[in-house]
Amino acid sequence: MITKLLSTSAHNSPESAHVIGDWPYGRKLRCEKHIWIETRKNFGQRVCYRTTNPKRLGTFNAPKNGGYNAFTIFGEDSQGMLVIEGLEGHSSPETFARVRALPLDEKQLSRLNGLEIYACKYNARAWENQPALNIAPFSNTSIVI
Repeated sequence: MITKLLSTSAHNSPESAHVIGDWPYGRKLRCEKHIWIETRKNFGQRVCYRTTNPKRLGTFNAPKNGGYNAFTIFGEDSQGMLVIEGLEGHSSPETFARVRALPLDEKQLSRLNGLEIYACKYNARAWENQPALNIAPFSNTSIVI
């Protein structure tokens, strides 16, 4: 469970990625791991990462890309471990409530609101016993899924 949210707007490219300094590379070597969230219109968001190559100093290995989700955030848990949370239209109401409790910025909140409205329509049976949607107010930004 995420206790400290890392800003996805600050970590949205390889150059501004979140860096984990001491990452294992094989059995004996160590490297750095760079993690960021890529957003692509009409596809969604995905987690991407690349590692430095300790055998050739100053070079990076090829980036590895995850699958697309409608909404993706990452942060740290209480032990300092990285936690990645991806939401889709079929995600449970409990998952939405857990993510909504985090300190989201305006853009993330707008994206989450749109996805939550879609999830209520898509998976009505899971949402039928939930209280009415408590969509947090946000400014005049369009809802993008």
